[in-house]
Amino acid sequence: MNIFEKLWHSMAGSKSTVIRALDNVAGKLESSHQQTLDHLNLAFRPTNQQELDAIRTRVANDLREAIAEVKSEHHAKDDAFESHNQHASLAQSTLNEQLNVLEVTHTGVGDDVDAFFNKYGTSDLGGWVPVFFKIVAEKIHLQEKAMFPTVDENDFQAQVTIIPDTCKLMLMADWGANNDHAANIRDLIKNETADTKVPVYVVHLGDIYYSGTHSECTTFMRNWPLRDSTGPIKGHSFTLNGNHEMYTGGDGYFNTVLPQFGQRASYFVLRSPKWNFFGLDTAYVPGRFHDPSDARLGKQWKWLQNQMDGSVDRKHIFLTHNQPCSANLKEHNDGKSLRDQIVELQAGQRRPIEGWFFGHQHKCYIYEDERLPYRARLIGHGSFPHDIQTEKYPDNDESGKPLMAFAQLKYRGCEGGLAYSGYVSIDVTNDMLSVRYVDEDGELFHQEGWSSFHIE
Repeated sequence: MNIFEKLWHSMAGSKSTVIRALDNVAGKLESSHQQTLDHLNLAFRPTNQQELDAIRTRVANDLREAIAEVKSEHHAKDDAFESHNQHASLAQSTLNEQLNVLEVTHTGVGDDVDAFFNKYGTSDLGGWVPVFFKIVAEKIHLQEKAMFPTVDENDFQAQVTIIPDTCKLMLMADWGANNDHAANIRDLIKNETADTKVPVYVVHLGDIYYSGTHSECTTFMRNWPLRDSTGPIKGHSFTLNGNHEMYTGGDGYFNTVLPQFGQRASYFVLRSPKWNFFGLDTAYVPGRFHDPSDARLGKQWKWLQNQMDGSVDRKHIFLTHNQPCSANLKEHNDGKSLRDQIVELQAGQRRPIEGWFFGHQHKCYIYEDERLPYRARLIGHGSFPHDIQTEKYPDNDESGKPLMAFAQLKYRGCEGGLAYSGYVSIDVTNDMLSVRYVDEDGELFHQEGWSSFHIE
């Protein structure tokens, strides 16, 4: 990124900037500011004044709620903030995109954020407000979603990539931030790929920031570590859906990213003679493999069952964005639907799961294996700055029982007192996996060997 791109990126990633921008727009709506109402009218196209007034009130209230949520969200660094609030994430995306196309003509832009606000004003910072209203109308109020592509669930070869019994898998989660941490990990993976003599497969476990817009998805693919002159190398590059992609209804992910990756769907399996690595969509409907609200997800669910039933001689590894469990109470409760659906998946069937890698939380936890019928590994530390882990014990649940305990490892700090971001490198050798957790400076954080988790 050049100096101006870095400035815009830091501004859009600033928690204080997001709050100020949302607050200004909410205030303009509440005071019926005419230009702001014109933008709102163009985006929502109400049929009469009464409908416009109702939309104005609803959007203003939504923005106030977003501001309250943003204020309560933790961030490790002021200019590296990402929100789990949809309105705030959409604001960050539109701010970042509109700022990047500005023609800068004044000299104070590099001084501080206030100089820029004084030049352009927060209510229409770089012309972002009409774009923001349009995307809010489409993705939040009309709840437009991209189509969920499916394959024939009875076709045992559908969405299957055959990999050899000796190969390497690289896993990144929450990596799509287009920052220096993501670039460090990209370069490490490129170097490790260049040095290896076996086939390499790179999988992203989801989240393209801030909300998976087409331009953010294009940047994500341009930064991809395993690519040639045409883009990500098909058949060796895979990416999952995340909650941030769904903030824009998955439009950029499903219609821009998947075709370039050569993926027919947002779920797949990498199959070796001894292992199945299942990449599964848990973001189209948040935290679920399937859901009555969308019958198309049922095809993923049935495909998964058929693939597992047809591979009883293989061991199964799950790769998802959302977490099935956590040491933190809110996130553990959010994973309940996935845990319940695993019980459903395995009821009366021989469908064991050896291990599960997932992201969503920006941490790296090696959870204790005794608590679940599979190894659970949180690797959501792929790019966003996060605090060094100081917790030694998990939260307690509502009954006072401790949640998922985690291994006490040595977490190293980088510049600014933050934790290192990282990725996972897996060497597959027949029925053995050597799992390496690598920090963004290339140092080994943790290593473990996997064979069969289940004693027959």
